[in-house]
Amino acid sequence: MKEVKSPDRFIWKSLTKEQAKKIFETNCIELFAIDYDYSDSLIQTNEELDEAIRLGKSVALEVGYTKFGLFGHK
Repeated sequence: MKEVKSPDRFIWKSLTKEQAKKIFETNCIELFAIDYDYSDSLIQTNEELDEAIRLGKSVALEVGYTKFGLFGHK
């Protein structure tokens, strides 16, 4: 599990291309494209998902704000 943590300690779980496509197909969990500056955009279409993957952006699930990150690491 790869953790993406912004400077303000917001956490996303980064997905592989295959995981992202499977999850997107279920339409039950929102996926986000994460930019190099940690800004995020909701992925709403297959085209947006493909574009995020093509551009090498992290495609991720929101975890939320945590004090120490997913596994207690500072």
